[in-house]
Amino acid sequence: MKMGKIAAVGAVAAGFAVLGFAAPAQAAEPAAAVAAADNPAYLLLAPAPNCVVLAQGRNGSTAWATATNTNCGYTVRVRMIWAWAGDGPCVSLPNNYYYRETRGAANIPPRPYVSELRSC
Repeated sequence: MKMGKIAAVGAVAAGFAVLGFAAPAQAAEPAAAVAAADNPAYLLLAPAPNCVVLAQGRNGSTAWATATNTNCGYTVRVRMIWAWAGDGPCVSLPNNYYYRETRGAANIPPRPYVSELRSC
């Protein structure tokens, strides 16, 4: 009886192989490529384009950062990711415009700064 079930399972598996059903390991596209194309959350991790320039500094106890769209040729959406402070909102930067954010900065380390500029 057990041999009959094993033989039936083997026959079904062989039938799938003959019909062209592939195991996930034999998929045509890597899983990462599919996840990147179909998952909008992946875009939250993408860095801003190179045509968006980040400048930052401190004025007394205030940290500032400016993102500038330096002639990308299109409107970009960016978000400033701050270390030691809350992250900024997602903003649209038209061509040749800038956006500035400030954070209160401590006079002793750790001081807030923009660690990354992301597309959003």
